[in-house]
Amino acid sequence: MLIKSNSEDINWMIRTQFFVIILGSLIFFFLGKFYLASFLVGALLVTLNFLILARKLPFLIKTQKGSVFSLLVSFYFRLLFTGVVLFFCIAVVKFPVLSLLIGLSTVIITIMLWALRFILLYKHKEA
Repeated sequence: MLIKSNSEDINWMIRTQFFVIILGSLIFFFLGKFYLASFLVGALLVTLNFLILARKLPFLIKTQKGSVFSLLVSFYFRLLFTGVVLFFCIAVVKFPVLSLLIGLSTVIITIMLWALRFILLYKHKEA
């Protein structure tokens, strides 16, 4: 089988996401507390969004009735929450935007690592 079960891949991605956050926190620790806090807010915000989606999608795939509405409502609530937190962090607290964006992009790094893992584990030779 080419693809492993979704739950194993999702669990691997969640563990890797937290590893990327810890590694990034060690790097931003040397830049100062304000940069570290900005990075952590971005990383934890995107991780929360990722965790909610990772937990919700397998359930919605199994129960198809009403799943589109539930996914849309969840999406817009998460989008509103993310927007409010980002506005507060940038406009009120005046966090450095670059470290906030780097924190938000940790999930992209995790997805790229997962894709690399997938390619390396499931590389099959063609005839």
